[in-house]
Amino acid sequence: MPHTVRATSNPAGIDGQTDQVNVRIERRTHDAARGHAVVATLGQRALAGTDFPLLLEQTVSLVADALNVGSAAVCEVVDGGGLLLRAGHGLNGATAGRTLLDSDPTRFPAAALDCETPLCESPAGPHLDRDPFLVQEGFTNTIAMRIPGRSRPYGLLLICARHDRIYSREDRFFVHAVANVLGAAFERAAMDRDLRRELALYSATVEAAADGIVVTDDSGRVTRFNERAVDMWNPPPEVLASGTVDAWREWAATLGQRPDEMKANYKAALASDDEHAAVIHLKDGRVFERVSRPQRVDGHTVGRVFSFRDITTRLKAEEEHRALERQMLHVQKLESLGVLAGGIAHDFNNLLVSVLGNAGLALAETDPASPARSRLTDIEVAAQRAAELTRQMLAYAGRGRFMVQRLDLSMLVREIVTLLRTVVSRTAEIDIRLANDLPAVEADAAQLRQVVMNLVTNAADAIAGAPGRIEITTGMMSATQDYLARSSIGQDLAPGEFVFVDIADTGCGMDQNTLARIFDPFFTTKVTGRGLGLAAVLGIVRSHRGAILVDSSPGAGTRFRLLLPVVTAASTGQAVPGAPPKVLVSSGTVLIVDDDDGVRTVATLSLERAGFRVVTACDGEEGMTLMQQRGADFDVVLLDMTMPRLSGADTFTLIRQARPELPIVLTSGYTEPEVGSRFTPDQIAGFLQKPFTPATLVRTIQDAAKRRAQEQV
Repeated sequence: MPHTVRATSNPAGIDGQTDQVNVRIERRTHDAARGHAVVATLGQRALAGTDFPLLLEQTVSLVADALNVGSAAVCEVVDGGGLLLRAGHGLNGATAGRTLLDSDPTRFPAAALDCETPLCESPAGPHLDRDPFLVQEGFTNTIAMRIPGRSRPYGLLLICARHDRIYSREDRFFVHAVANVLGAAFERAAMDRDLRRELALYSATVEAAADGIVVTDDSGRVTRFNERAVDMWNPPPEVLASGTVDAWREWAATLGQRPDEMKANYKAALASDDEHAAVIHLKDGRVFERVSRPQRVDGHTVGRVFSFRDITTRLKAEEEHRALERQMLHVQKLESLGVLAGGIAHDFNNLLVSVLGNAGLALAETDPASPARSRLTDIEVAAQRAAELTRQMLAYAGRGRFMVQRLDLSMLVREIVTLLRTVVSRTAEIDIRLANDLPAVEADAAQLRQVVMNLVTNAADAIAGAPGRIEITTGMMSATQDYLARSSIGQDLAPGEFVFVDIADTGCGMDQNTLARIFDPFFTTKVTGRGLGLAAVLGIVRSHRGAILVDSSPGAGTRFRLLLPVVTAASTGQAVPGAPPKVLVSSGTVLIVDDDDGVRTVATLSLERAGFRVVTACDGEEGMTLMQQRGADFDVVLLDMTMPRLSGADTFTLIRQARPELPIVLTSGYTEPEVGSRFTPDQIAGFLQKPFTPATLVRTIQDAAKRRAQEQV
């Protein structure tokens, strides 16, 4: 019964094989379940945000135990090349964070980074050189599993054994699953790192902002503010600790000049769905510009950002710029008006030469008993008054005639006190406070007397006969650049020591519109026919390199302060020509070069009547033609300085070149210092400022002719 025997013996062998299969299946099932549990645990920890280094340590430990290999490691691809050991279990000499494996793709395990399959096994597979790390650790059977990344592998998961170890298909699946979990953990760690970097950059940006920033959420809480906001507002600790918009708003409003307006603006900003701006004026003088914008996420407003910018300095600079522009425009206007006034005065003086000359000639030819003589006298007086008007216009233009000398300002005011009382109503009191031992100033006494008289007259008019007081004060002060910048004239003066005279009244005062025009020629608040007084004051002060400051407001009176620079140099005073002596008959030939017909006519008649022969030219070119034709005949030249085509200065130069010894008398509607500054004193035989009388003309020409005759002897 071999068959039977064989039949009875087979079941025993089959049962044994079946038991072995069942054991292997049970073991694989157990290992698979254990592997699933490990993967699930690691996945949960990765999703829960477990500290990344700790997660790596837990991973290598769990994987080594699950596969019963004794060792496992995670290496990360680092910038610059290499595989940095991040975590290891069961290692002998290697240290996490320090040990660096070679990234050469011809070596194992680095080859797993670029191979077709994500898993490489040593010593199985293609022949590869082994990294010294594996040799030093004594690993014989190793799996290198690529850890996937978004754009490149993050690194390798190493399963290491120091004994013979065969890895099953389930082992490889397990290792693959763990590598995927590590890839997700690396991705999360990278995202967390990027997020922290972005948050740090955001915080650094907010802190680096020049503006103060306060961020609120939609529930009315302050979620963030930078140090600049704290520096600007300096809120107390309890406000910072409260963290509420209401606390910030209520406290900030106490610092503002208009608290209720500030609160209303903040409420309007919080209720707005758009940008909201406001300018905040604080009690301490600072000015903040506040801009509020909504924070929107997915189209929904989740809060607001308030930015505060201190614009105090900017506003001050803008105001200073506007003030400088106003000053420049004012100076330009004054300069333009000065040029206009000087030109008008010059032309008017030419007309007055004709009026005064003809009136003087007519008086000389009229019988003393004639009724016409009084009429001619009235014409002469009116012309003299008109000449005074032109002198005021020249003073405004800064072209008045001065005799500069060293003066004590207090003494000058003291000398005219009696005269001052005659122009002030008896109902007004004059309070004079004069400083002693003031430093000297260089000025023209007559012109300064005119300035003081004009200002006192204005003060008396402002009081208008009512009870009041006029204060006249002298003293010395150090004027800064900022102080001088407030002046009506003299903003360009250098800071330094100045002597001043103040003239203040308790009169009606002036508003800003009036103050802006008080120095304009012919502007007046008085009766018609007045208006050059302050304009002349301005011109005189400007010519003396001084400054004027005016302070006035309606009902509070007016104060004028005149500043003159202190000088230590010797006096540069010039003698004032005395009254012309009696005209004497003379002889000789005079060449008159003047573009004004009236001037030529009067000068010709006056000189011919005195015995001179006269030749006239209507301009410089005609005058030079006559010089070329009969230059040797002329004994004196009367030369106007302002002419068309060839100017008086150019004509003067040409005459001097042709006849160096020929006396030349200059005449002009402008003053002698202005005209004569172009020439040396020995070049000029005399000067006549228009308008001049026939007697003055004849005497000046006579003196020039006599000097020439004496030089020839």
